[in-house]
Amino acid sequence: NFRAEERALQHISKIVELVQSGKKGGRVILQTSLYRHNIFRYLCGKVPFETLLQERAELNLPPFSRVIQITMHCDSLEKMEVKGKEITNAIRKSGVTDFDGPIPISEMDCMFQIRLHKSKSAQKIKRQLSSALYYFENVIIDVDPL
Repeated sequence: NFRAEERALQHISKIVELVQSGKKGGRVILQTSLYRHNIFRYLCGKVPFETLLQERAELNLPPFSRVIQITMHCDSLEKMEVKGKEITNAIRKSGVTDFDGPIPISEMDCMFQIRLHKSKSAQKIKRQLSSALYYFENVIIDVDPL
């Protein structure tokens, strides 16, 4: 999940704010085996915030692009694999080539998703996706999912 770092920073910032807002103040001690991760280095002031943004730019992730997530539900794992191939072929035929997937997100519910990195105009990609997904059922399209 490309927003995991962002969420971690938000949660840690809220904790620090809560601890320090009391009359006595306080300290926050984080225990982690990932102490070299940029989030913790950023929190300690060793890595500028721009480094985190630079990583997103290099990976073409928001806010430097948009992600369109397509999620489908199927009746069985076999159908999930078949539908995944069908939908990726339909998307490719529509002219969209910059996407990841199909990625299984729940084998128990037979759900998978395809993530498209939006690099074209919104209207053009919307038309392409509409035509590519016209014959599929149980499709959920989410732009910039949380």
